[in-house]
Amino acid sequence: MKVSAVIPVYDPDEDFLDAVWAILKKGFHRVIIVDDGSAPDKRGYFEKVGKDERCVVLRHSAHLGRGRALKTAFNYFVENCGEDVGVVTADGDNNYGVEDIWRCAEELVRKPECLVLGIRDFDFSGMPKLNALGNKITAWVFKYICGIKVSDAQTGLRGIPTEFVKRLLTVSGERFDFETNMLIESDVEDIPISEFEVKEYRGGAKRTYYNPTLDSIKVYKTILTYLFSSTAATVVDILAFAVLNAMMNEVEPKQRLLVATIIARVISSALSFAVNRRLVFKAKDDVRDTGLRYFALSAAKLALSYGGIYLLSGKLHLAATPAKIITDALLGIASFKLQREWVFEAGKR
Repeated sequence: MKVSAVIPVYDPDEDFLDAVWAILKKGFHRVIIVDDGSAPDKRGYFEKVGKDERCVVLRHSAHLGRGRALKTAFNYFVENCGEDVGVVTADGDNNYGVEDIWRCAEELVRKPECLVLGIRDFDFSGMPKLNALGNKITAWVFKYICGIKVSDAQTGLRGIPTEFVKRLLTVSGERFDFETNMLIESDVEDIPISEFEVKEYRGGAKRTYYNPTLDSIKVYKTILTYLFSSTAATVVDILAFAVLNAMMNEVEPKQRLLVATIIARVISSALSFAVNRRLVFKAKDDVRDTGLRYFALSAAKLALSYGGIYLLSGKLHLAATPAKIITDALLGIASFKLQREWVFEAGKR
């Protein structure tokens, strides 16, 4: 089968040898192994597998992280194995059964246009409850915030077509965040996602180099950046609205709320557009194109925001500023999806 297996590994043990021998025995014609800065006393493991001509051993002089190790393997693959359908990524801890790894390769051959994901059952895989909960939350965020339907956003068992491997060389991420960014990039590049259920997963009780704090921040970097941008713009919006509303206290409520809403939204939208265009969605097309789409969305949000504020304050007698906070919080969720899928998406394709 013309699919290469990729195994990034740091400080391996006997499980690493078991994983490599099983993969070779199953029939993979090439295994690309990346020693991600392992200790000198671990060199023997790499020397053993390196004796097999089907194994390619690459080495980092320092521990750089799973994302960087995968990109090192991908670079070798693109330069030397372009005739393959693609690669299957596993790990050096023998967490995934070889039958699942082989099935991932078969699915990739059957669907060479897809990013293939081996999906773990979080309730029965032996995964610690906190980790399982984190995976479920991440999948929810991808589905409802990013618009990407995926059941296991952090699976390490993936089948990646050759053309997409080439694209991934320029995708950001050095640690586990690279695999998250891979999913986002698949959406940007219109790469369909195909899932299959993993039957054997032994990772629950094994060691992990996933840092719950550091890697969670990196994984959610794009979303956190948007939330920071959105929060900053919202604070500016609310402050400007509150000041303008107070200054026009003598004006009739309907006109006062409309003028304050419009001026505050124009100020905050300019700030939000500048940050989101470059830092969050990284749009590269003409600023006029994304600007027109963005301000069309902003105009719709403004109308809905005014309607919500007027309803809550004028009809339900809630104070104007709290009414604005409630209304804009609800609009913000829909706004993220529309910015990603319409406003800035065209500029990334």
